[in-house]
Amino acid sequence: MGFYSSTALELLCRLIRRDNPQLAVPLDPNTVMVLSGPLTTGLGTSGRNTRVILNGRTGSGITGKKEFFYDRLNIGTFFNGITVVFEAEGSASTYADLLPSLNEQYGLGLTADDLANPTTVLPYGYSATTVTLNIASSSLAYTGKLDVTWTRKPVGIYPESGPGSKVLLIGSLNEGYFGVVSEEELFSPMAMLAALNEGQEIPAGSLYGLPTVRNWFKFARDGKIIYLANYGHMAISWQDLYVRGAVYETDVPEDQQYPTTDAHVPQRMVMRKREAGRDWYLSPCLPRLSTTDPWDPKAGPSPDPTGDIARLFSKIIIAGGVATGEWDGQTSETANFLYVNSAVDTTRAYGSNMVASSQSEDLKSANTRYRPMLELVNLDKMPVPLENFIGTPEGVLRKPLFSIEPDTSDILLTVSDIAWEIQGALNPPLTALMSEPPVTVTDIGWAQELRTPIVEGESSPPSVVTDIGWHQPNRTPTVTVTAEYTEVEPQNLADCNGELLGFK
Repeated sequence: MGFYSSTALELLCRLIRRDNPQLAVPLDPNTVMVLSGPLTTGLGTSGRNTRVILNGRTGSGITGKKEFFYDRLNIGTFFNGITVVFEAEGSASTYADLLPSLNEQYGLGLTADDLANPTTVLPYGYSATTVTLNIASSSLAYTGKLDVTWTRKPVGIYPESGPGSKVLLIGSLNEGYFGVVSEEELFSPMAMLAALNEGQEIPAGSLYGLPTVRNWFKFARDGKIIYLANYGHMAISWQDLYVRGAVYETDVPEDQQYPTTDAHVPQRMVMRKREAGRDWYLSPCLPRLSTTDPWDPKAGPSPDPTGDIARLFSKIIIAGGVATGEWDGQTSETANFLYVNSAVDTTRAYGSNMVASSQSEDLKSANTRYRPMLELVNLDKMPVPLENFIGTPEGVLRKPLFSIEPDTSDILLTVSDIAWEIQGALNPPLTALMSEPPVTVTDIGWAQELRTPIVEGESSPPSVVTDIGWHQPNRTPTVTVTAEYTEVEPQNLADCNGELLGFK
């Protein structure tokens, strides 16, 4: 469908050029603009279903305006007998976001301007889902509607995202959803209560009865991974959670924390969960109603757009309150759960359910339904405290090979202070030290056995050193140097006639 891969205006210009080959200047989106239309009136006897008036752009070589009649295509008829099926990107959130995948697969050039419902929120579409794309009356090229069946592609796989599924189903790491995590993959109410009271002199909190369905919802928010329980685990006060370090996220500074007193407690409680040989560390905390402070919790049921209700929770609930159901089809309980408080009143904590249909407040000292949230701890940014080690030894513990009696601390020991003790099947030491009678270092010596030489020399009769000598033969030179020798006879100068032999 290469012809239809153009945008609506490009497609219109191509139709005009096809029916009007005599035009001196070719029409395209760079040379003309729509002055009026598309219109369905004043068609006269043209036999076409649409009228449009185009005007030339400045500097294009086209002046004035001209009326054209043409036929817009009913897109439903265009796909008559064809089931339109495709996969959309995991980040798709509106009907308009389906168009890139639809265009690529079927060779179209639809844009958001061609749709009457481009901003309609998509369902989550984890399985095949049918939606209807209605064509806008202002579309230059198309009319009608098109039913499409689409499936959402996973956004991506994130191996470092903590317990549960590592596949981000929808959204992004700024605002996204991984799906449901079973309670076995995280923590039960009993485990949560035990962790909260570990090391505390006075325990706090009382468990509720367990519902039939028990799990956690896994989200991504602002680059963090967080989990929210699907039901209230226990009754406990805000202040009891705070003194245990389980109210604020690990990166919230103290000047943005509001305990009932000035005694700030580090919000760094950590729980460990082992998954397939890997240890994950999670910090209990409370959801955020807003990042704006102070925030007025009595302003009404509409959640603050910066809070977790608007950004995350309402998107997985199918109905009620401000639920959109765009990420999942979960149902919500109506019980409140605690949130961080506002600076409006530092003595009170505020809560809401997942869709803001029920909101309330209570004293921080009052026991209220606690629905825990967990933050996956980034070990690169926060050190994890040491844990108490509890285990059961396997096998039989064995005494050390030697013991020191008495404990002399840093005093230097003498040999007599060391006693050997053989225990069980241990082999005795190679050297036994006896202290009766006391021995000194001089009484202990090492004897080293000499090894038998490989070659044994024998002298018969015995010889002395003077009988042994070295003899080295001289080597004959390989080159002999010779030279002619002429004997020079002395000559008396008195016998010469003025000439010296050899000089000129």
